[in-house]
Amino acid sequence: MQASVIIVLVGLPGAGKSTFSKLCKTYLTEYHVEVYHYDDLCVTFSTDERKSILNQAENYILHNKTPNVLIIDDNNYYKSMRFAYMKLCRKLHLGFMIVYFKMSLEDALERNARRNVKERIPNDIIKEMFGKLEVPTGEYVVNINISHDFCDFDLDFIRNKILNASKTPLCQVEAVISLPMPASLLQKVDLTLRKIVHRKILEDKTRARELNILKKDVYKKITSGELVVSAEFDEMESELAQYFV
Repeated sequence: MQASVIIVLVGLPGAGKSTFSKLCKTYLTEYHVEVYHYDDLCVTFSTDERKSILNQAENYILHNKTPNVLIIDDNNYYKSMRFAYMKLCRKLHLGFMIVYFKMSLEDALERNARRNVKERIPNDIIKEMFGKLEVPTGEYVVNINISHDFCDFDLDFIRNKILNASKTPLCQVEAVISLPMPASLLQKVDLTLRKIVHRKILEDKTRARELNILKKDVYKKITSGELVVSAEFDEMESELAQYFV
């Protein structure tokens, strides 16, 4: 039996994510394709709103047993945003994919300039997102090359990727850090926390004291065993980043 699949879209505004989602709904007739457009579901794009949408996604999958494709249409520029859906797929044994709309900053700005005035995003915001974007990599990622006048949407290729994902659903991973921890793992935790806090302070220097206090608190919980995180570096960073939104 095929499992349902969650597809997380990643890319700058104007990259063609919503167009891609509409094409999938039309073309992938063997699935029921549901699209969660964050622009329609969010007001402030706060952490609470994102958690609410994640809960909606879980409820949708649980109450719809037929093969489904759920597309998460948002910029998803941080690893932690994508990792939340990967964890959901592990929990529910779902197929998982990331579709990355790869585009240069220059092409993004040019495509944005051609959008309807009401849909146009300020250039400063696009530049800021481009700087924050953590490019997805790994076996679950499908790259789509985007330029100012070209979108490479090979939907037959996407269909095959979805089929493969549905046949190889994710499972819960037990590989975690637990006490007693080797010094090398403690060092990895410390370096990861420092990296996250440094990035957040660059975004908002007024939060420096708050973030450093939070860093110490999270580190203490990990060393005491109160908080458990994955031992793999990328997953560790994504998990820890959620505490510093």
